[in-house]
Amino acid sequence: MLAQVSPPPRTMVDADALARAVFAELVRLADGFALAVVRSSRPREAHGADAYYVRPQQGRPALIVVDDELRPLPAARALAHELAHAILHAEADGVGEAQREIEAELVAFALLRSMGLDSLVESLDYVSQWATCDDDVVNAQPRVEEACGAILARRLPRAF
Repeated sequence: MLAQVSPPPRTMVDADALARAVFAELVRLADGFALAVVRSSRPREAHGADAYYVRPQQGRPALIVVDDELRPLPAARALAHELAHAILHAEADGVGEAQREIEAELVAFALLRSMGLDSLVESLDYVSQWATCDDDVVNAQPRVEEACGAILARRLPRAF
C-alpha cells in the first residue's frame, strides 16, 4: 500500500501583516498623487462611511481619511477605494454617483488583488448595491483600467 504523501507545508503570511504592508504602500502611492492620508476615530460620524476623500480646496491639500478602528484588511480596502475616487473623480466629470462607486470599488479590488489581498466577497457585495445591471460594471472597465494603470505605474517593485 502506498503511503499518502502530504504536500510540504506552505509558509502562511500573516494576513494582518500583509494588509498593514499594503496599507503602507497605498499611503506611499497616495503621497505620489499629492494626497494626504490620515487615520481618524470619527469618519463614520462625520461622513457616514469608514473612509472618505476630500477634494483640495482653497489652498488645502486633498485628503483621504480612514477610520483608525478598522482592522487592517478593511482599512486597506477603504483606502484603496478612496484613492480610486481621488484619481477618477477629483473633478466633476458628469459621472453619476452609482457609476463612481462601482468604478472606485472595482479599482480597489484590482489594486488589492495585485498586492496579494482578496476582497472579492466584500467588493462584489458593494458593487451589487450600486449596479442595476451588468452593463454598469462593463461600462466602468475603461476608466477602471486607466486608474489602475496610473496607480500601479507608481508602485515600487516588491513582493507582498
